[in-house]
Amino acid sequence: MDTHHHTHFLHLRNLSYFSFFSGAHNLDYVAITIFETLVITVVFLVSVAANVGAATLLTWERRHLSNKTILTLNLFVADLLFVSMIPLIVAVRWTVSWTLGFTACHIVLYVICMSGCVTITTLASISVERVLAIFSCRPCPP
Repeated sequence: MDTHHHTHFLHLRNLSYFSFFSGAHNLDYVAITIFETLVITVVFLVSVAANVGAATLLTWERRHLSNKTILTLNLFVADLLFVSMIPLIVAVRWTVSWTLGFTACHIVLYVICMSGCVTITTLASISVERVLAIFSCRPCPP
């Protein structure tokens, strides 16, 4: 007898709501899915290449890591973490169901939400750093 009745119930029906496929059940479903997969794959590949390349260049050129450099690297890592979930989203798009289990579902949602929060917090920190830099400016002598 299954003591975890809610996990067994999840395998019976798809209870998830993904806005990217919830309204697209029409005759052109396969064509739409192919197009979305191509677009998402391009976004994934460009994002990974750009973030890894930019992080490599940033750390290669700078021997001393300043606050600005660390915050920028933090943005790169948060974006890579977010983008790392794209293959799972593509899999869900093709299967129209979540087959990776309850724990993986929570991990994916956690990673997506956490990387968004990290990005917002990092951008706020960069803004505060810039404001402090502006307030610490001293007028040049005439």
